[in-house]
Amino acid sequence: MNKASSWVAMMVVALMFASQPCRAGLFDNLDRSSETEYLVRLTNGELLTGTIVDIVDDANEGKAIKLKTAIGVAKIFEIQVLEITNVDDAYRQSNRVYFLPTAEPIGNNHYVGNQELFVWTAGIGFWDYVSVNMMRSTLPWIGSQYQFSHLNVKASIYRQEYETMKGHMNLALGGTLSWLNSANRFSDVYLTATYTRVRSRLTGMIFMNMSGGNRNDGLDGFQVFAGNLGQTIINYPAGAVGFALGLDTRFPGYQDFHVLAELWNGNLASAYNTAFLLGLRVANSSVSMDFGMVAFTTPIVIPVCAFTWTPF
Repeated sequence: MNKASSWVAMMVVALMFASQPCRAGLFDNLDRSSETEYLVRLTNGELLTGTIVDIVDDANEGKAIKLKTAIGVAKIFEIQVLEITNVDDAYRQSNRVYFLPTAEPIGNNHYVGNQELFVWTAGIGFWDYVSVNMMRSTLPWIGSQYQFSHLNVKASIYRQEYETMKGHMNLALGGTLSWLNSANRFSDVYLTATYTRVRSRLTGMIFMNMSGGNRNDGLDGFQVFAGNLGQTIINYPAGAVGFALGLDTRFPGYQDFHVLAELWNGNLASAYNTAFLLGLRVANSSVSMDFGMVAFTTPIVIPVCAFTWTPF
């Protein structure tokens, strides 16, 4: 086992121990306000949402909450509850669609994950507004100098609550630094906005390439090598301005199922540099799984998948 694999294995083990739930005191500090809606996940897998009207203490069964749901008031004992959280905080993947970063900060929703089986990802939040995302490929049949690395840092600089409806709007500024092989480094700056409603988040981004290419024929773009797999040219000229749109919407009546959609254009001067993603996300407060397809104007269609763990 190499050093990178050992580091990943130790991180996973540490997170497993750190993320073990403690059910004692689940009902402490709950808000009985009629405006605070909670999501309750029972030990049998059932999900309930509603507001807390009372907290009682039974001499034999222990503490219980009376949860007002859409079909009546349910009495739920602490021993029956696996997790209880504010509905607004239950979805912990709001900082990203699939590839597209939203304007929402990571906050305390730090995560580790994997995309396409060979790309490791991680996200860390600092304070309430700075987010750092990292990616590193580990393709087993090519050398480390041909691997892909990516660093994204964003600052969520503004949040506005809607006055006439439930939801809010966020703005964020960010920058990325990426390596397509060790010799191909390029960077972008971007501005993104996310509009959040009860079930959906719509994100729009505009970005600019701040670096030149490395082609030896004098043209803009990057010449990317993949060891024995060959090489290719990526046309991404210096100063190119692109945009992206992303939609993350939850199925009505299903808390754990989301539809994801993204549209990317890397250069507004060329409609040919466009890609579209459509996918499905299954997520709870600890784990998310994404599956979908990406269509390029090349034309090429490839499957995508991602697994993310948010243990804390």
